[in-house]
Amino acid sequence: MKLRQKLAAVLAATMVATAMPVMAKSDFALTNGITIAKKDETINNGKLRITMKDAVTTSAMFFVNLENAEWNVPTTSTNATSTSGTALTNVTVQYKKNNKNEVEVTVTKPVGGTGMEEFVIPLDVKLTGGDATVAVDGNGTVISDMAPVVFAKTTDSKAAVTAADSKNIYKTGVVADVTIEETIAGSIGTNTITVSLDNTDYEFVGLTAGNLKFSKGFSSFTTSNVTLKQDGATVTSVTDDEFTFTLSGAAQNAPGRVVIEGAKVRLKSGKTVNPGDEIAVTVEGEGVTTTTVKVAEAKELGSSLEMKDKKVVDMVAGKDQKITFTLKENVDDSILDNRTIEVRLNQGFLANTEVTGSNLTSGTAVNAIKNAIKVNDGTAGADVTAFTLVTDKDDRVIGFDFAVAAGELEADKNDEIKFEDVKVYMPVDKTGDVVISAEGRALGQTVEVTALNVTAPVEVTSEEFTLKVGLKDQKGGKLVITETDKGRLKQGENLVIAIDKKDDGFVFTGKPVVKVTEGDLKLDLDKMDYTDGTIIIPVSRASKTASTITITEMPIKVDRTVPEGKYDLKLTGAAVQPGCIFGSVKVEDFINVGTPNTQDLSANGLRKGKTSFVIGSNKYLVNGIELEMDAAAYLDPAGRTMVPLRFVANALGIDDKEIYFASNTATIVAGSKTISLEIGSKTAKLNGVAVRTMDVAPVLKNERTYVPVGEIASLLGVDAKWDGETQTATFINE
Repeated sequence: MKLRQKLAAVLAATMVATAMPVMAKSDFALTNGITIAKKDETINNGKLRITMKDAVTTSAMFFVNLENAEWNVPTTSTNATSTSGTALTNVTVQYKKNNKNEVEVTVTKPVGGTGMEEFVIPLDVKLTGGDATVAVDGNGTVISDMAPVVFAKTTDSKAAVTAADSKNIYKTGVVADVTIEETIAGSIGTNTITVSLDNTDYEFVGLTAGNLKFSKGFSSFTTSNVTLKQDGATVTSVTDDEFTFTLSGAAQNAPGRVVIEGAKVRLKSGKTVNPGDEIAVTVEGEGVTTTTVKVAEAKELGSSLEMKDKKVVDMVAGKDQKITFTLKENVDDSILDNRTIEVRLNQGFLANTEVTGSNLTSGTAVNAIKNAIKVNDGTAGADVTAFTLVTDKDDRVIGFDFAVAAGELEADKNDEIKFEDVKVYMPVDKTGDVVISAEGRALGQTVEVTALNVTAPVEVTSEEFTLKVGLKDQKGGKLVITETDKGRLKQGENLVIAIDKKDDGFVFTGKPVVKVTEGDLKLDLDKMDYTDGTIIIPVSRASKTASTITITEMPIKVDRTVPEGKYDLKLTGAAVQPGCIFGSVKVEDFINVGTPNTQDLSANGLRKGKTSFVIGSNKYLVNGIELEMDAAAYLDPAGRTMVPLRFVANALGIDDKEIYFASNTATIVAGSKTISLEIGSKTAKLNGVAVRTMDVAPVLKNERTYVPVGEIASLLGVDAKWDGETQTATFINE
């Protein structure tokens, strides 16, 4: 095709497109809601309203179609009207039935009319079953298409019967309410309705017309509109397993509803309660769908404890947690008033302090629990009498006793006693299930429920620290503290490590090495402190990822008064127990106190064992325990292993207090030997006498006094070995 022809084609298409009008067409609406009626019933109370948005130029024909219904309109043309029923002025609309499911509608513009107006098509139809729908086929005119819309439903004309949740009863009790509800007004009418108990061991007792409650289409009815009968005779009160009732008229304006409310039944004389037996009611009659519904179940006398939403609450040890639980009667009269109810926890406490004396019956701790108790949703604390806190041998609150005041338990109702937002304080060393139990003369039984599932805030592993009495500033041991989840250690609080002393005689003499080895927990190590028996580590920021703290080189002194044996550490502090002051995380057998220190010393008076230094590493091993220096070992040009003097001495059991630096000279005191080494001098002195010329002189490097460890070992009588492959210097003192 030539370019001129292509341009002409595009221009022609554009002219056609711009010549086509944009059609707003029309809107549709039903003038009535959905009608409910019987199958084959004719209805004519609804209309389809059509609001034109575009004017007809001359005339337009469209079609209105039904499904599950048939038209009753004439087959000859009939004029449509406005919504209010008046004649149309701007259009003429005529409709006629083409067949049972289709009506043809013609809209014409009269002389002087605008060709646009709102009008209605009457929905005069016969229902054929199912959901009746109306749809519009606009036939390409100014009238839009309309998808099928439901305007009527067909249903069984009989009233439906339902029941509320089944009740538990013993020998007598109120059963669930039974509702009889029409789907179509008038289906019950004046027909007789029969109500019977299927379990004929029971009978209605004291049922009157007042137990029948009316609403909806029966809203104007009262007891005067009801005739009650028993065994065919009119009565004012029913005492039998069956009765009938008749209403004086039909429902008005809407389907009616009758509720048999608060009906009471009782076990017949000579009959025995069979726990588990169902008690059902059958409702039948001309205008009702015959239905049997369960209204009660026979139960033994008894009560139960139940958590809110029937859920066990998760909590972390060391914190406090609010819980809500309810003591419920299984059947009426299972709980007695003015009799004691005893509530207990199997672990955990109900106050975060010890309670004694008059505070067991009044005061803050009492009010916190007493005011949480509601009987049948009454006023908190008002229905309770004889309230007393119960404590263990350490005066910690483990439960409480109380009674329900006379007259507060209701007849013909399963009573409930709610304990709302009771706070439980969980010691940091307790985990597992927290079980609440209730018993006492008011109940005649013991009931219990699992209330809490408690997890530990941290897990602790350790390496034993062996101490010898009489030695100063021994360092050792290892603690690894791992959070069980993020945020377990509380920000802004302290983690406290304490010696759980069975006897006095243990003292922390300095700060240990503390590191966060996993996670993002932040510790304020600059503010870490120690006292005689505790190390205090501040938590400056809580973790967002479960973290691990590793603690090594704990400096502990133990005097000669401490018996040999094993001793525990404990973790406390608000960082690990922010909500409960009780308990501690025990680290069992962390300290092992041996026999007097001479057992662990060699003939040279130094600690027995093996020490290893690796070139280029600031880590070293003492008897298999990894320790850390603040500077790394190195090889000097002569091939000698150089290590900071203090760590060499510490490895052999020499205390920091026996190491001296003065006038460019380092001195160590090891039992009966005093060794002096001068920076830059190869001469080593023993007890003030020059005894050796060393291959390498001590040097000052990075403010650390480095010495050739082989020379020091020789001076002290310690064997030395060198492994060139692993670059390791090892010293063995036997």
